Amino acid sequence: VPMDISEISLSTNNHGDIVIEWNSNENDNCAYEYTLCYYDEVNPSETCITVPGGGGGGGGGGDGGHHNFTLDQLNPCTIYDIGIGGLSPGGLQGNLTFNSTISGDRAPSEVQNLAISSVDIHQVEISYDEPKNFAQCVREYDIAITDLDGFGLKQIHHVRPTIDNIFTDLLACTNYMISVAAVSPSGLTSKSVAVTTKTGEDTPSEPRSFEVEAASCNSLDLVWYQPTDNKRCAGNYTLSWTDTDGSHADTVPSYGFQIKYPVMGLQGNTSFDFTLVAVSPSGVNSASTTLTAATECYE
Repeated sequence: VPMDISEISLSTNNHGDIVIEWNSNENDNCAYEYTLCYYDEVNPSETCITVPGGGGGGGGGGDGGHHNFTLDQLNPCTIYDIGIGGLSPGGLQGNLTFNSTISGDRAPSEVQNLAISSVDIHQVEISYDEPKNFAQCVREYDIAITDLDGFGLKQIHHVRPTIDNIFTDLLACTNYMISVAAVSPSGLTSKSVAVTTKTGEDTPSEPRSFEVEAASCNSLDLVWYQPTDNKRCAGNYTLSWTDTDGSHADTVPSYGFQIKYPVMGLQGNTSFDFTLVAVSPSGVNSASTTLTAATECYE
């Protein structure tokens, strides 16, 4: 009976194959060939083959020499238990010496069935299925949340496969694109898949820094800034005031961080009390801010 092999060494090559190396016992004259058995820990079905001694995965090997064999066409990113034992010309089998390693890396395919599960005012939940190909190679998912209304500002989340895909602290009334890519242990990345959604509405806070920028005899140039809270929900503004002709209310579109608006046709040398509110898409008014300003006529 062939003598036991003291140790086997396992490594992976650039193709992801497992390279097995071992030394035969110098006192063993019975091991002419070797039995190699292997199985993976996902599908524990053992496969055994007869391999020659020597190098390069084939060819005879001398007694006491160094041997190697390459296992190819394995499942990537999979733990394999591999055993080697001597085999005599008469078919006597020595004990198998085992070692374990993981096969090489491959880039997963893209995730499947990416969808928005739920959307709220400040959070979004997504769902998706694992890649069709090489799902076992997924170490994490890179999830990018892009603010489509804010110059493409992007947040990247590195998410373990077991983590819930709920993303909070988002802006209300905002269009987002959410893209998902699967990432392997060595950093190989799948094709990215994306979906878009819009967060729900919430009442904006009052407009900020409501001021007079310039005054003339019959007009006032007013300026203000987006609300601090739920600024994207300020769909427009309502500017109101009263003069001798009665009450007035102008609807001013929201077109950015700073809003400038000229009020024309006013009485000269007259003081006016202005009230300004932000209005949400559904018509809900914010708290108001006020300003007293006067036209100025120069001789």
